[in-house]
Amino acid sequence: MFLYKKSDKIQLVIKMSIRKNFNIYFELIEDTRSKAHITYKLSDILFLITCGMICGCNDLEIVEFGEERIDFFKKHTELKKFLV
Repeated sequence: MFLYKKSDKIQLVIKMSIRKNFNIYFELIEDTRSKAHITYKLSDILFLITCGMICGCNDLEIVEFGEERIDFFKKHTELKKFLV
């Protein structure tokens, strides 16, 4: 367990599932995209990219990787209406 300070708030991060840990860190990243054009949460996109990169994917292979593992990503993200 450790403390992380952001914007004068202290967040206590306790050992959780991998997805929850990813979500905590990825949601700390500011999403500068236009709110009107957002289809997917930035944290879900970063989770997909991270999983793909760990598995050796590059560029558009990450899309194929996500499509082939759609059930996994539906279970662990809000990517219900995926890229397919």
